[in-house]
Amino acid sequence: MTTLGMFVASAMPVTNEIDVAALAACTNSDATVVCYTNGWECLGIDSYKDQTSVNPANIRLSENADYIVSTNFSSSILAIVLKVHSSSSSGRRLAFEPWTGGEFSADSAAKCDYSPNKDTYVFETIEFPEGVEATQFRMKLDGGGGSTGWGVSYMAVVTEANPLAAPSGLSVVKTNSHSCVLAWTNSAGTASNKVTTVRHDLVGFGEIPDASWDFSFLPLAGGNPVPATEDVLGEMPDLYGENLYVPARTNGILQLGTGTKLGILVLPPMELYYGRVLRLSARRYSSDEASMPVECIFAGVTNQLASVRLPSEDFEIVDVPLGDVAEGARIMLNRSSAPSNKRAWLKSVEIVCTNAPIYSQFAAGTDFFECSTAGSGAFGMVKSIGSLVAQGRYSFEVLSYGAAGGVRGPAVTPVVVTARERGTKVSLR
Repeated sequence: MTTLGMFVASAMPVTNEIDVAALAACTNSDATVVCYTNGWECLGIDSYKDQTSVNPANIRLSENADYIVSTNFSSSILAIVLKVHSSSSSGRRLAFEPWTGGEFSADSAAKCDYSPNKDTYVFETIEFPEGVEATQFRMKLDGGGGSTGWGVSYMAVVTEANPLAAPSGLSVVKTNSHSCVLAWTNSAGTASNKVTTVRHDLVGFGEIPDASWDFSFLPLAGGNPVPATEDVLGEMPDLYGENLYVPARTNGILQLGTGTKLGILVLPPMELYYGRVLRLSARRYSSDEASMPVECIFAGVTNQLASVRLPSEDFEIVDVPLGDVAEGARIMLNRSSAPSNKRAWLKSVEIVCTNAPIYSQFAAGTDFFECSTAGSGAFGMVKSIGSLVAQGRYSFEVLSYGAAGGVRGPAVTPVVVTARERGTKVSLR
């Protein structure tokens, strides 16, 4: 255990006192109903009823299913201060599970010690294990057996005074042949930064999607097609469509139209089509017309790019070259003068660059910088990163470390190219 006085002196924390009475008052007589107050979530908790000066307003956890989830404090939790008692000195203990790694971790829980007797609340200060950083926790019984109940009449959460944040405004402000100058802003409390230099080397050329729309999110349909226009446009607002459906007895498939209604899909404009193809994972309704028109719309004029033949049994990949399409045009699928029996089924649609440069990435170096100006406010950093290759492609990742050991980031720059090697200047007299 760490005494609160020692902790305050070393870490400059903020003490957040919790309204225990409000937690107790928010509970419901139905132990299966989740209740909320002040950003906290409670299930099944109640109170010891003999509330006196010795036994004040309190919350009690007496069933294994009982729990309390704290609000997110947005700043690292350094300690939890409690006035607590247990109904016995064996069996279940009261545990505080930190939210870490995307879940509440029982393995990293801080647990209360048993009280000297069942009638007296005593102060305890508990901490998560060293290296565990969390801004939220769950209180529950640890499943240690027995019927021990736990009461809490006071609780305070001690957090870092200045929440550590990832570096902001990271940019490359200057490039030379063998170095780059970076600038960024640290949050208050940042003690040091780690800068990783990432080199990007060309390894060849291949296919890279510029844009992709996957319809696997569409739900299972019953015996009839299910309207899906609102679902698709809500999930993918850059698209435009009319009469969109999920085919009967399928899921993850988009159907354009019905047997009597024409359905179309219009893609957003792209800045560049040269060297690109439209790639469809597609088929058609078995008894419908085999071809599907693909058109482009530019400056109010619609022109046909292709009429693609869709298979009737299995999905196939269909490519439509887009090299002649004007920049900023929109691609439209399935428009026809004959609106019936034109049902196209799509699993996905992509715009693919077929000859894109492909780069390998590897860490080419690491630099550490201490922050001598760390304090209560944000502060800027400007650092030169050297030992680079002329005309090399680089990006940079910056992490922030707090005085208490927390880490945030990384912030990442776009890829930049260093300058050419300076030539030798010869003067003749």
